[in-house]
Amino acid sequence: MIGGFFRALGRNWKAILALLLLIAAIFIHLNFYRPAKTQYETRRNQLALTLTAYQSSLAEGMRYQAVDEQIPAALERIEKSRSELYSAFPAGMLEEDQLLFLEYLQSEMGEGSLLGYNQELHEIFMRRFGQDIQFQFGMTQPLMTTSDGAELQGKILTVYYHTTYEGYKAMVSALSNNERITSILYSTYSYNDEDNTLDGVLVLRHYLLHGGSDYEKPLVEVPETGKEDIFN
Repeated sequence: MIGGFFRALGRNWKAILALLLLIAAIFIHLNFYRPAKTQYETRRNQLALTLTAYQSSLAEGMRYQAVDEQIPAALERIEKSRSELYSAFPAGMLEEDQLLFLEYLQSEMGEGSLLGYNQELHEIFMRRFGQDIQFQFGMTQPLMTTSDGAELQGKILTVYYHTTYEGYKAMVSALSNNERITSILYSTYSYNDEDNTLDGVLVLRHYLLHGGSDYEKPLVEVPETGKEDIFN
């Protein structure tokens, strides 16, 4: 029986060899060729996408090349504009500066006008309204933070005034034209028929910018007293 098998094998060895080669080819195709082909196609598609992205970036770069060359000059102009804008906002406003500002504003209102907390103004408000004028320096409120980290603040000043209608208009004009940026939050007024004057309360907001220009402390001349200690 075994002999018959080998005789049959000898007669059909070509067919058997062909079958073995076919089985080997199928094995190689399934386990090596197809995975390698899939990996190759995946890698090819990835490279094609990368190439397309590079080509698109190159086209955009060529399109805006002239703009890129203008960027340094544009940034320089922006920085100059920012510096000029920030220079309009001081970094602080000390007490002596507040008093000097009120003195300046009163002088702009004209003769006979009163602004602030002086004794004469105190007597006017007590006589007309029974209101006691309380002196206080301005309070600082945060408003916003700019994109470069500078903090915009508002210094709130509440003051009392006694003036004519023309004096009031002169005060508003002085506020609008002064180099210090100031807004009127609100203002009250009461007309006095006896002397054609206005009495009221004025609330101002001075804008400060921490991180902008340096604050220059006002120069205040201190009068000579002739004493080292004014209380002795």
